Amino acid sequence: MIFQGEIQWIYTVMLVAVRMAILFFATPLDGFGKVPTQIKLWVSVALSVLVVSTMDVNLIYIPKDVLSFGMMAASELVAGLVMAFGLYAAFGTLMVAGGILDYQTGFAAANIFNPALNTQNPLLGTVLLMFATMIFFFIDGHHMVLRAIVFSYQMMPIGSGVLDINFSLIVAQFGMMFTFGVVLAGPVIAVLLMLDGGAAIMARTMPQMNVYFLFLPLKIFVGLTLLASMLAYISPLMNEIFNKTFQFWHFTFAGLDRGV
Repeated sequence: MIFQGEIQWIYTVMLVAVRMAILFFATPLDGFGKVPTQIKLWVSVALSVLVVSTMDVNLIYIPKDVLSFGMMAASELVAGLVMAFGLYAAFGTLMVAGGILDYQTGFAAANIFNPALNTQNPLLGTVLLMFATMIFFFIDGHHMVLRAIVFSYQMMPIGSGVLDINFSLIVAQFGMMFTFGVVLAGPVIAVLLMLDGGAAIMARTMPQMNVYFLFLPLKIFVGLTLLASMLAYISPLMNEIFNKTFQFWHFTFAGLDRGV
């Protein structure tokens, strides 16, 4: 006979797995969907069992019917989506910067197909995203994510109701994504705009010359050279972006407002 405590433990593992699985399935850390779904599912379940067995994570009450369990699962789904959005915004910064750089350097027509999302990703954005993923694991970001997940269960226990989302935090996270994206691409854009100005002057003074085909290889060379020289400064910027993401999680689950 299964005792009530064992039933509560099973329910707890299932609900913890919902929040954990959403974060695993909806983040760009799996190499554009190359990690098989079964592996991500089993890793989510294994981590859920580990969290429930080692941490003080318990249900407030045992659901009495399917509807109650469904409401709890929906609450965990929302919490997982909020955490996944924070990570997506962090890595989306690189895609914003890459999209701007692609447009300025002439790589906009050479997008890369993303089979996981069925979308076209910017070429330089994909390169920056891979570099940021490497930095993420290098600074033990995956450990910080696991600690943040455990922290979320302390701030929002299972069965405590639907997360009260402060939408100003969502807007601020969007703003962070575009702000840091422009900051990252800003120096390269400034130099390329000066090249465009020089091309415009040359086109006016020498209309017989095909300025486009003359300056396009030069813009690509200058853009890639400046981007390569900036890679040393991307790591501190990514540290700041990830810190902003963890702050977003903290303020969201704590129900606080950053005043933004």
